Amino acid sequence: MRIPAHSVCTAIRDDIVAGVYERGGRLTEELLARRYGVSRVPVREALRTLEAEGFVVTRRHAGACVAEPTEQEAADLLEMRTLLEPLGAARAARAAQRRI
Repeated sequence: MRIPAHSVCTAIRDDIVAGVYERGGRLTEELLARRYGVSRVPVREALRTLEAEGFVVTRRHAGACVAEPTEQEAADLLEMRTLLEPLGAARAARAAQRRI
């Protein structure tokens, strides 16, 4: 599977949500880079973004791992994304229309 570097974050997030990676499972840059057909640099950036979003945690001496949110944390995260993503999409659409 080969995807553009800018899509790595989305692809990893989608795979986490789909259960491709186990909760608490280790995410190595090398393995992810190979899976998505990119270098380790965009993978590293994606992992930082996913950590900020709550999908990944960085553990000392273990590296990045899939987060293990409580049911309430997962519900809160989903609710926040549900509210924010349409706003972001609407703004992107307006900006794109201005360029046309």
